[in-house]
Amino acid sequence: MPIDLSNLDSAPQSVISALNNKSELFERVTDISSILRDNTIRDAVVELDMIVRKEKVLAFHFTRAFREEIARDGLRARKTEEWRCLFIAKYQHLLKKEQIMRLKAGWSSYFTPTQKLGRDGRIFFNLTEKAYKNGSATSLLRYFGGEAIFKPFLADSDLNQILTSLGEPLIVRAAIDASSIKAF
Repeated sequence: MPIDLSNLDSAPQSVISALNNKSELFERVTDISSILRDNTIRDAVVELDMIVRKEKVLAFHFTRAFREEIARDGLRARKTEEWRCLFIAKYQHLLKKEQIMRLKAGWSSYFTPTQKLGRDGRIFFNLTEKAYKNGSATSLLRYFGGEAIFKPFLADSDLNQILTSLGEPLIVRAAIDASSIKAF
């Protein structure tokens, strides 16, 4: 069973005991490094990190997609250009020529080579559902295709009609090998 990092239910008792009396410190912290100055917390974090790196962790992918496609194919890490070409080929019957031109121009001007490199071949996960609860995953759940498709067009009501009509909002839960996680 994967470790759920959104709570301490699966943490060892030694970690829970170390953190139990520190809730006040967590509530007023603005910088994570300041918490780690507390030896009790640092030791608990090191212990938890060692455990987590040997296990799988529960992760969440927020998207708007077709449930049956994810069930059949899983989440697919694609190059952004490949995904955009597939998107146009698959949904061109819903798009006018002018909209296709706008999509291509918007993608080209919005995404820098560095952004493309940072997105290509990656699937982004959250380790808690906090983004859903605080609203920061709203656009991912509202617009089809992920940021590589919709990000430049948030203010384009014409394209938004199409991007909100495809798929359904989904939160994909996955057990991920913790040692494979790479932060930004």
